[in-house]
Amino acid sequence: AVNDPVPVVNVATPDPPTVSSTAPLRLRGSVKRATGAGEGKIRVSWSSSPPLDFTDESLFATPVDSPQLTIKENVLVPGEKYVFTLKARQDGQSADGFASTGEVSVVGPPDLGVVSATPAEGDALDTAFTIKTEGWGGGSLRYTLGYVASGANGREVDVKLLVRSSATSVSGLLPANVSSDFVRIFAVAESANALGATARVDRKSTRL
Repeated sequence: AVNDPVPVVNVATPDPPTVSSTAPLRLRGSVKRATGAGEGKIRVSWSSSPPLDFTDESLFATPVDSPQLTIKENVLVPGEKYVFTLKARQDGQSADGFASTGEVSVVGPPDLGVVSATPAEGDALDTAFTIKTEGWGGGSLRYTLGYVASGANGREVDVKLLVRSSATSVSGLLPANVSSDFVRIFAVAESANALGATARVDRKSTRL
């Protein structure tokens, strides 16, 4: 029997091998034609364990028939450990070249907390208010607090009064350029121990 030289495949395990479920995952692979393999076209494909649906293009930011693959955020399941395999076959051959990553652990965002603002009412640009958040779960957290304003072309814009801080409250004046009759406040929690996995809560709170 004659053994056809299969494509030479490599794929790197992410470093560190732990990723956030709320961020894209980029996988770096390479495929080379084996010496003496001829000129047939090389076709590549991906698989994983546990399985992803690689026929669903909405899950990926790059083509799935490329050695470089980006899986979109919020696709991988927190708590799972994935192994990704890149395969390559040259036209006219009956065997694949392949390589797999090591296990890639997926960590999830913090458990949702609540956000509130006091006082309940006030005058724009005159009343000082305090945004506070509490009740989050997920270990050591950093918080971003603020409100949503109307920006250019009527688009909503996050106005951040506190950014990635261990503090859980921040004070400021009631804004004039809010998006409705109520100030919509928000809190984003980022897990310091989960590679930046984040969760967000919004609440309509203070009347202008």
